Amino acid sequence: MTYDLRTDYLNNEDSSWLAENFPEIGDSPYSYCPTCKKTGEYFWDGKTVKCDCELQLQLHKHYTVSGIGLLYQRLSWDDWTGSDEVRYAADIVADGDGLILWGEPGTGKTMTGTLILKDLIKRGTRSYYLTMEAMIDEFTAGWKDDDRKRWFDRKIRLIPVLCLDDLGKERGRGQLPQSTFDNLLRARVQAGRPTIITTNIHPDDLGMGYGASVLNSLLEQGTALQMVGDNWHRKVAARRVQERSAGWKRPIQ
Repeated sequence: MTYDLRTDYLNNEDSSWLAENFPEIGDSPYSYCPTCKKTGEYFWDGKTVKCDCELQLQLHKHYTVSGIGLLYQRLSWDDWTGSDEVRYAADIVADGDGLILWGEPGTGKTMTGTLILKDLIKRGTRSYYLTMEAMIDEFTAGWKDDDRKRWFDRKIRLIPVLCLDDLGKERGRGQLPQSTFDNLLRARVQAGRPTIITTNIHPDDLGMGYGASVLNSLLEQGTALQMVGDNWHRKVAARRVQERSAGWKRPIQ
């Protein structure tokens, strides 16, 4: 049976979280649309487009509870200017393999990680994105809060696909980030749950700050892809200025 995101409604926990943190979203495409604001149409790519409010709202909800912000919700592979190999990385993860996306700052690692998650979400695979620093904060928050601990297990430890962004940026916070990462990654590798990691660190050097054995396990079951290219952030900023000047409205994709 073909998966249809239109009819895949959020579970009670995610719905409650969304209602508490994003009350403006609501439940019905008849009352809210993140793209056309219930005008029925929007102007994009030089033409007026009839808005599919139901799909826009469903995408918005699923991406939001998966940790993907609105900027990346509106991007697609059409915005990608790097290697064609990366465009099919979602298939690698869908087969159960992890990924290490590494390269210089601004080469599109975060964008790539979120695009992969979006592809998987549209296939019906539960996924979650967060930075390494946020993961450490959520882990420590669960020490004294059972609800936060359950949330950590559900959204991070047990989620079918996890994207940990900016590995290495948390350095300087002592040994806790490293030991937490090692334990989390080891548990996910052993359970066959793919993890996508983005980092500025060369894969050969990751073992110097993190457990070499668990990283070797990840590499044995996954793929390291180097991200190269010009500063992606500058391109996006320039393009957004042009689109706003033209009166264009990007749909959620």
